[in-house]
Formats: sequence, structure tokens, C-alpha cells
Amino acid sequence: MLGGEEEKDPDAAKKEEERQEALRQQEEERKAKYAKMEAEREVVRQGIRDKRYESLGQILLCSLQASKGLLSVTMNGKQNNIASLIEYSEERIES
Repeated sequence: MLGGEEEKDPDAAKKEEERQEALRQQEEERKAKYAKMEAEREVVRQGIRDKRYESLGQILLCSLQASKGLLSVTMNGKQNNIASLIEYSEERIES
């Protein structure tokens, strides 16, 4: 090692290639992890949207029944006061 020359590692290229492969693998695992997390979040968001649309459907049904002069409607096998159903549905939408 005279004159500032460095010793060349004969395995340096192989080590660098292995390091790059490990980095690629870590990146792929990270992307898969975050894709899975995003898919789970989308399921939750869809559940929220479904609840909202269900509530809106109940409001529309109650409004239609009220416009026909009915004071109550049967939903899920129960007789319900239209005004209380509208109030309940609006509370669910706001939350």
C-alpha cells in the first residue's frame, strides 16, 4: 500500500450486489405492508359510507311515508315513529 493505493476487496462487487438486493427486498416488503394497511383502511371507510347511505335511505323512506300522511313505518319488524327515525338517522350521519 505505497502511495495511497487502496487494497481492492475481491468480494466487494458481490457484497454490494447483496446489499442492493437486500434494500430492494426491504422496499418491496414496506410497499406490501402499506398496501395492506391502506386496503384495511378502505374497508373501514366503505363501512362508514354504507352506514351513511343506509341512514339516508331511512330518511328518504320516512320522508316518503310522511308525505303520504303516515305517522309511523314498519322497519326491521318494528313499528317506528317517523319523526324519531328521521332524528336518529340525522344523528348517525352527523357522527
